[in-house]
Amino acid sequence: MANSNDTLEKRINDTRNVAVFLQMISSFSVNVDWRFVKGLTTRIFDFFEKAPGEDIEAELSEIRRTLDKYANPLIQQFPLKTDMNTVAKNWNDLSIGEQDIYSYGLEYGWLEEHLDLKNLPLYNYMPYHFRLGLLADKGHC
Repeated sequence: MANSNDTLEKRINDTRNVAVFLQMISSFSVNVDWRFVKGLTTRIFDFFEKAPGEDIEAELSEIRRTLDKYANPLIQQFPLKTDMNTVAKNWNDLSIGEQDIYSYGLEYGWLEEHLDLKNLPLYNYMPYHFRLGLLADKGHC
C-alpha cells in the first residue's frame, strides 16, 4: 500500500504533466498565449520546488483546477492519442534533447503520434518530417 507521500508525489507529477502539456500546446498553437502559459507554469514549478509539503498539499487541488481549466479545452481541440504522462515525458525528452526543435521546428509526425490534429488548420496533407514553427515562429512552417 502506498503511503501518503507517494500519493502526494504522484499527484504532483500528474499536475506537472498537465503543465508540460500546456507548454507543449502553447509552443505551436497560435490560439494559446505562450508567455502566459510560461509564466503560469514557471510559478507552479517554482512552488513545487520551494514550498514545504504541507503547503503543496494545501494548494495542489487548486493548482490542478487552474491547469485543467486551461488544458481541458485544448484536449478537446487536440485529443490525446496516448495518456498525459506519456505525452509530457516524450515532450520533455524531445524539448531538452539534442535536437534544437525551437530553432528548427517540431516534426509534424511526432506531434501526430501524440495528438489528434484534425483541428490544426494547415494543409490537406503533411508528411511526417514536415516541421512546425515553435514559440516565436509558431504559425509558420
